[in-house]
Amino acid sequence: MRVARQHEAARLRDAAVFIGLPDPTLWSGPPVRESEIAAWMEEVEFFTTIEIDSVLTVHSRSGNAFELYGKGRNFLNPVRLARYAPYAIEAESAPENPEILARARTAWREYVDGIARRIGAPVRVTEDDAEVPEAVWRPGGEEGPHLRLWMNSSHGLDPDSPLFARIPGRVLVRLDAHAPADPVGVTPREEPGASDLPEWIPDRYQEYAVEQARREHETPDDDDRLLERIRHVLGGTISTGGSLHDYLGRLATTPVEAHPDTDSYLWQHTFRHPGAPQGRLPAMHMAHVISVLANHEKEGSARTPETVEPGLTLHYYDLFDPRMQNALAVTGRDACALWRTVRSSYERSITGKSYLITPQDVLDRLKAAAGTD
Repeated sequence: MRVARQHEAARLRDAAVFIGLPDPTLWSGPPVRESEIAAWMEEVEFFTTIEIDSVLTVHSRSGNAFELYGKGRNFLNPVRLARYAPYAIEAESAPENPEILARARTAWREYVDGIARRIGAPVRVTEDDAEVPEAVWRPGGEEGPHLRLWMNSSHGLDPDSPLFARIPGRVLVRLDAHAPADPVGVTPREEPGASDLPEWIPDRYQEYAVEQARREHETPDDDDRLLERIRHVLGGTISTGGSLHDYLGRLATTPVEAHPDTDSYLWQHTFRHPGAPQGRLPAMHMAHVISVLANHEKEGSARTPETVEPGLTLHYYDLFDPRMQNALAVTGRDACALWRTVRSSYERSITGKSYLITPQDVLDRLKAAAGTD
């Protein structure tokens, strides 16, 4: 079995950070422009550095990484959830499942006791043998922000499921900080101003992309689709005869097939656009619209990483959805690592023209990092 555990002092400090709960600047959300996020971080107490991938991650002074989520992964104003997994244990074969569950329960209890010594007793804590062990702290009352320390098991670790003896499981101890239900003094960041989309993108392309962003933002959570995605992942895991993480790893490393004479569109970060929700127009939507419209004029003439395998399957799984993460015991960091592998393979497969759809400030940073003009 594989075990990953953070240093105790660090994890207790971070629990104290979130029980005192960061100032409203964090919950209000970051600016849209990537070049402005560093200045925003200077205003947010307790945190020092950031990572910007498909998930926005902030690092505490003790070095632990908290992933930020809002409405989906693209709309962060306001931030609704900051999460961190200080402990992970994974079976290498299904017979180890009972042992890793027992060890994870012991670790969870140690975390509860250690954090309680640091910040006080939780307002609610389950028994050690509960189906989902959890402890909750609510320093600001029922409507205030709250901290949840819980044991997150993958679907294959339900002892009542026939999958229990077939799929090696994984367990995380998660530290989830939830934003206040009605935040006092927390005003979601407004992003007025003109669009920073490149001038060469036609207006009708922009309109389609903004409409796509609105649909994503306004679409309610679909439990049926969530269960469908979970079943698809578990089915792939069973068919390959390994653990869920082994299956996802093999999927991500499947070579992307080259498509000669096909234009490839890659994307990074988010554009500012006054017509999009929260002023955020994900570059993913813009790249998708350009690809779709190009293919409408000439079938097979354009693609993005999300429209060819294995990116198509990973895009469908959407491991950046916190609900999928909970069901499968994965983290946003896991999802980012899988996508980095896919994108690298995709870039190697490009034989035609390639275009990077990204705001100018991101492009400037990439050029500076590469030492090019």
